[in-house]
Amino acid sequence: MAFRNFLLATSLASSLTSAAVIDLPIVHHNSYDLVEFNVGTPATTYRLLFDTGSATSWIVDQNCAEECTNFSGYKRTGYNVDNSTTGKLTGRWGEIEYFGGTTAGLIANDVFKAGKVSWNQSFIAASQSSWGNIPGEGFFGLAFNSITVGAADTIMYTLVPKLDAPKFGLYYGPASDTADGVGKGRLTLGASKASTYTDGKLVKVPIVPTDGKYDVWASVINSATGSRTVNGKKVKKTTDLNAGRVVFDTGAGRTSLPKGQTQAVYESIGMNWTAIMEDGYRPLCKDFNSTWSVSFAFGDANAHNPPVVTLTGDQLATPGFAMEEKYCWPPFDEGDYEGLTLVGKDLLTKFYTVWDFGAKEEAKYKPTLSFGTLKKGFK
Repeated sequence: MAFRNFLLATSLASSLTSAAVIDLPIVHHNSYDLVEFNVGTPATTYRLLFDTGSATSWIVDQNCAEECTNFSGYKRTGYNVDNSTTGKLTGRWGEIEYFGGTTAGLIANDVFKAGKVSWNQSFIAASQSSWGNIPGEGFFGLAFNSITVGAADTIMYTLVPKLDAPKFGLYYGPASDTADGVGKGRLTLGASKASTYTDGKLVKVPIVPTDGKYDVWASVINSATGSRTVNGKKVKKTTDLNAGRVVFDTGAGRTSLPKGQTQAVYESIGMNWTAIMEDGYRPLCKDFNSTWSVSFAFGDANAHNPPVVTLTGDQLATPGFAMEEKYCWPPFDEGDYEGLTLVGKDLLTKFYTVWDFGAKEEAKYKPTLSFGTLKKGFK
């Protein structure tokens, strides 16, 4: 038995040593985006929603797969530590508070595998979860290790020392449903594939710490500038966002602006937020075109050339508002908090993004998030 364990440990070490880049195909199902990992011995495949807004990963346990709320239409497979010869419980408990409820359970450790790479990984074997809507078994946390629970390191924290580079690149791919298989989207651990997916230079946004520690992928947002054509002339209007906090969250479906400043941003692009919310106005998709745009300025407001990310009206067009294809969803929601902008999946899908820790050692992190304009064939 000891010799067998030695061989297994040697095999895992060898896999990590030779690891360079892990390409995870993205499954798009019911508007959610997930990737697959093989876990345990013998291996079971689990679909996990990748989330830059949380850290410790989790998989529903066997009991939760059967009894926890699930209205996704996806039949979940629960993790059972007793069914894996490499699995064990650590004796610790993990609990994550989300906006919609709590996910909690015992911390387990088992062999994870993606492609040809295997490694030992701790995660929550969730015995309770309120995530009834996700068509998968759990979450793949991509935030920073400082906010993990139950001493269960993030997957990236475990892998980064052995990857080609301390970063991951994200191309969502087409939004068409791929429930029965993977789509064209890729989450690449250990590398950027910007040269494949993007045209031009990347816009690099500095990530800032909270109380001296990096927690989620957050920065400073200074302004939103709307630009539109009125009577043949370009008109620009800037809304000062007062160096507020902005969080980039793949786990959030929609982008929200700070409370009290949403109307001003809408006015800058020729729309009326109040009319949409209170008077039943429905934006027509034909009005979402390249004649107008909105640009967000990030980082140090006093910098000579602050990073600016621009989206045109046609990029922001999402048909289906009010259950009709001729109406498009308002491009932004209003958040519940002043001074906080949340950039969700709806905007992140418009770019190729590179989430770079800046160093392999946590003490030397200098993280950045880069945005690249997608080539025509990948839009």
